[in-house]
Amino acid sequence: MESVYEYNKKLSSINYGWYDKQGNLYKGLSKSFNFKKNYYMQKVSNIIKNNHAICWELCELERTFFHKKYPYITVFAVLKDHKNMPCHTFLIFKNNQKYYWFESSWDKFKGVHEYQSISDIFTDIKNNFSSFAKTTDFDSEKISFYLYHKPLFRCTCNMFYANALIFGKEIKNQKYPI
Repeated sequence: MESVYEYNKKLSSINYGWYDKQGNLYKGLSKSFNFKKNYYMQKVSNIIKNNHAICWELCELERTFFHKKYPYITVFAVLKDHKNMPCHTFLIFKNNQKYYWFESSWDKFKGVHEYQSISDIFTDIKNNFSSFAKTTDFDSEKISFYLYHKPLFRCTCNMFYANALIFGKEIKNQKYPI
């Protein structure tokens, strides 16, 4: 497990930022430049070199690390009943009958967090999502979780949402694939 903690530390040092279709970097999610309209996923091979990424790009680096090491899933959490549909992606892995939330993007929770169940992870995310979503009409019961697969190469924001919401599988009734 030591390599997991070391990898989390490495990814957690990557700054939050995204690129548009022309390759311009934008730090944070400023409303002055429309993220949903202009975002373009960078190549996974460029993330460490560029030292900037958003949560779903970091999940793709995590996917490459966890492949064949531990059973894992990538999860898309979304507040569906809000006009902006704030979301966050993260990875959960299993080791020795424990579940771990591997977080390298969400500043407040960067680290590797141990739980007894995936339900406990989802409860923790729901209890803290309001600080992430930054809405005045927050209702944690409106958060949905989706198991999603590797997105299309170099996708846009709308393509990523479609990958998670349409081609992904909503996780309900405590039926988890790991």
